[in-house]
Amino acid sequence: MKTYKQRTDDILKKAEKQKSIRKKVTISTISTAVCVAATALSLVLFLPLKAPETPIDAYKTSEYFSVIKPLNAQFDTTAQPVHYKNNFEKWTASLKKAFSSDLEGGANGAVGDGSAMDSTTTGMPEFDVDMGTSTPPTSGGNDGGDSYVETTDNQVAGVIEGDLLKRTKTHAFYLCQLNDNGSLHGGYPVLRVYSIAGASSVLVHEYEILGNGANRISSAYPELYLSNDGKTLTLVSIVVKNGTKSTRFTEVITLDVSNPKNVRETGRKYLSGNYVSSRSVNGKLIVVNNFNVNSMPDFDDYASYIPQFGDGFDDLQLVDGEDIIVPDKLSSTKHTVVMELDQTTGETLDCMALYCYSADLYVSQENMYLTREYISAEDRENMTEITCISYGDEGFAKVGAVTVEGRVLNQYSMDEYNGVFRVVTSVYRPYTSASIYCVDMQKWKIIGSVTEFSPKGEDVQSVRFNGDKAYVCTAEIITLTDPVYAFNLSDPTNITYKDTGTIKGYSTSLVQFGEGFFLGIGVNEDESLKLEMYEETETGVEIYATYEPDCDPQNPLTNIGFSREYKAYFIDREGGYIGLGTWYYDTQTGKTVQQYRLICFDGYGFSEVFVVDLLGLDDWKRACLVEDEAGNGWFYMFSAEFKVIKIYDGLS
Repeated sequence: MKTYKQRTDDILKKAEKQKSIRKKVTISTISTAVCVAATALSLVLFLPLKAPETPIDAYKTSEYFSVIKPLNAQFDTTAQPVHYKNNFEKWTASLKKAFSSDLEGGANGAVGDGSAMDSTTTGMPEFDVDMGTSTPPTSGGNDGGDSYVETTDNQVAGVIEGDLLKRTKTHAFYLCQLNDNGSLHGGYPVLRVYSIAGASSVLVHEYEILGNGANRISSAYPELYLSNDGKTLTLVSIVVKNGTKSTRFTEVITLDVSNPKNVRETGRKYLSGNYVSSRSVNGKLIVVNNFNVNSMPDFDDYASYIPQFGDGFDDLQLVDGEDIIVPDKLSSTKHTVVMELDQTTGETLDCMALYCYSADLYVSQENMYLTREYISAEDRENMTEITCISYGDEGFAKVGAVTVEGRVLNQYSMDEYNGVFRVVTSVYRPYTSASIYCVDMQKWKIIGSVTEFSPKGEDVQSVRFNGDKAYVCTAEIITLTDPVYAFNLSDPTNITYKDTGTIKGYSTSLVQFGEGFFLGIGVNEDESLKLEMYEETETGVEIYATYEPDCDPQNPLTNIGFSREYKAYFIDREGGYIGLGTWYYDTQTGKTVQQYRLICFDGYGFSEVFVVDLLGLDDWKRACLVEDEAGNGWFYMFSAEFKVIKIYDGLS
């Protein structure tokens, strides 16, 4: 029999054994619980999030889903798209953002070298482009008959721009909206056909351009083109569908003018949106529109968000989904539509759309360039993405894109030369300034630039490119002073420039004008008309000659107003002529006097050839110079009224 002490020791040993077992069970339980919790947390944190079903999922099989998705993101403010792969990324996003400077860029996320985040790898061959000339090549050959003769001072040789005046050797076609009293016809343009016969020239036919049924031709600026054989006239204008303000189309009307005394319409084409610009190259007409999607569209109604084109409003078709280019993020409610037509037959050859807004168009002999402005999310700077589209026999194709800082003033601020794209922009910080960029068109990378070259507070007023030269005028409008710059772009990686220093007034247009000279058309410090001829020297840019109209003796404080529309100017480099419409307010009669003046630069200075009264708005005035068989020079002026003046006699 065990003693008391032995029994006590046995009890203590059993208790210790049970305690050890319980300890092992507790540790195992805790370990298991920890593992289970860790697994659950891992699933919560790292299991991929599934995007919730949205109303647009029903359109995933639509050929227009690439448009529907960004439009939905742009307008649906209640949508909560999934941005994160899992909850860990979602919960740590704000912390990561606080310590990261890599913020999302603009609409396409501009990268540090100025190029757009674009997947395009298509290269482009180099070629040489002769710049603006008063007599560029026409589009193709002709038989020497009553063929097309250029009257427009086109930016690029061989790339014809629409205008109010086009002519053949025997007739001039002028698009007017004013009657002989200077009043509007009633909102529709009128085509006037004049004979070209010196002092015997007369109006031979008048053709009213009316809307089709209830569709009204807009009073906005229309443009004309004339085929190379002089037999087909094409009119591009805005038409308002059924008279409503919201539904606008560009209407392309083809007219048979083979008999100038009997103009006949042969067809109409339509492109949805507001007209921006157009060009004619080798018999093909390119029309560019802005198509507006103001609010969340009904995605079942394709016409509310997909551009249309066709022969009539009852025969419209949608732009194919594969022909629509959409950026990652939409930055505007306006989008760009481009249509190509055969200028002679009016047949539609191709149509494409870019879901971004382009306010202007630059066209070279093989490519067109469209601009898209946006504000960068990183530093809130104004940026411009420039997209290059080729337009060869194979139709439209995107070539590449580049992003530069600032805003592009107009088509004259862009240029393509020897495989390099050049552009001048106004940049906006707390102050304004100007920059110039050169872009390699094979790699679509900026290879040279001069940023903020103008004084603070000045922005771009006018630009002209001429071969490996660029001329830029910047100004601060408040002070009415400017410098004019001449850039040497022969080595685009090493841009140099000279300037005039600060001078009074500024140029609204710069024009290459003969060897060694370029012309500035603008205002003096009193905001009255001023012409200046500039010459580049070894040390800078100097004013060679100046023209300022004499004040009317009866109106000594009179300022001479003038058109700022470049196509309203007559430019003849060979003869040294500059013509433009002007006006002034007569304080004696209380009436505005409308005039046309022709100025000549003879290589030494300016002189007035004539100043005549000519009724009509300056933006709508046009002119041409025709030399007859006897060598006499006849100057034709077209406006609300028509005048012809002989400015020189033939040599006998």
